[in-house]
Amino acid sequence: MQQRKKWYDVSQPIRDIVTVVVYLIFFIYLFDLIIKEQTIAVQITFIMMGAGIGGIALLYEFLNRRLKKAVLVLTLQCDPKKGLEIIKPLAKYDILKSFRSADLVFHLLAWRDLGEFDNITSLDSPEGLKLFSKSYDLLLIYRHSLFVAYGELGDQNKCREFYKAAFAMKDKKYKLGVLTKKIAAVFSWEEMTALYKLYGHSYKESKKMFQQISIHNMNNREKQHYYLLGARIAAACEGAQSAEAWVQKAVDINAASPMAALAESLMDSSTSPVTL
Repeated sequence: MQQRKKWYDVSQPIRDIVTVVVYLIFFIYLFDLIIKEQTIAVQITFIMMGAGIGGIALLYEFLNRRLKKAVLVLTLQCDPKKGLEIIKPLAKYDILKSFRSADLVFHLLAWRDLGEFDNITSLDSPEGLKLFSKSYDLLLIYRHSLFVAYGELGDQNKCREFYKAAFAMKDKKYKLGVLTKKIAAVFSWEEMTALYKLYGHSYKESKKMFQQISIHNMNNREKQHYYLLGARIAAACEGAQSAEAWVQKAVDINAASPMAALAESLMDSSTSPVTL
């Protein structure tokens, strides 16, 4: 099974140390230039340049840390509402648009967890497509999100359209300089297919594909989605009570999360086994 790529790297201690060292070297060098310079006008120019670069660097680091914190809250604590609050400054202060793509992806993931599927489908437009066409990873996340949103909303035609569009990227290759690279598996292809079959009421096929999914390397958020899918398939195939074990696993991660609440709702339903 192809190892899945994380949409955002949340562990960068070495990179943080290197960044601090680079900043220190630059400002020590700039300070040395200011001290040695005899002309007041040039000194002022260096000071203004340092202040400008320093301000931009501090803003970047502030926004970067907010993004990292929001990602941790979403992926480990499974709290999309809190994550969206933490990430709010990105839309307001990201004047260089350095975090635009990450902000868009974060909102897609959080909206899915919150069940705000209309927000996702509102991006099904030429303008929305343009926002996510900067890289194949972004495009895959965009298509996958629309596939899920339309599936949850019961639009089978649109669900099928975006499932096929997303799955068509499985073996996609692209040029990166002189190298030919294969698109990283941001999502589990088996899980995607199991979900697609569930939306299409092909429960036996969904269950068969679900059994091929590996939870190795999944974070807490991804595990909750996996357990929720297992609960939904079990409820559809054998009745609501058969989903109890799956539901409990989702709840154990974070009982207060929206996905845990959705999983628990399966136990309150009167779902009967589906005749396959």
